[in-house]
Amino acid sequence: MPTGTDLMTLPQFPSGAHEKRLKEKLSELGWVTMSTDEKMQWHSYVYARRQVFLHLSPESPPPTDPRKEWYFPRQVDEVMAGYKRGQLWRKERAPERITPAMQAYQRGDYTEAERLDNQDRARRNFKGPDEEYVALCVRQVRENTRRFVFNTRTYK
Repeated sequence: MPTGTDLMTLPQFPSGAHEKRLKEKLSELGWVTMSTDEKMQWHSYVYARRQVFLHLSPESPPPTDPRKEWYFPRQVDEVMAGYKRGQLWRKERAPERITPAMQAYQRGDYTEAERLDNQDRARRNFKGPDEEYVALCVRQVRENTRRFVFNTRTYK
């Protein structure tokens, strides 16, 4: 683990090493020890990650910056350019999985498969604030739980 002195020297922005060092500095020494430039850079990584991995709009504020005080489009664009050049995070290919909809198709329950496909599509195509997306997911979980309980209860 780097010492406090090591944390004062940062690699060039943007890079994976730079982001890692910023995270270490933040966790070891705290937010108040970071310069304004470092805070701007850290938030640029946050905004870019949300674009890359969550497919959110660049203007969508993260929980760490709800009022967008640390949003600087030019720096976010620099981080995105680094990602596109392959200098930053690599997007791992998701392992293939059998979805509940596929399982329903396989057992011949086409109505259930269509319902589950519609739920997946609604989540995949959702455009809106994080809170509304979470509310959508919660509604779907409740509906699926209710259906599961109804379909698995035993009759006496």
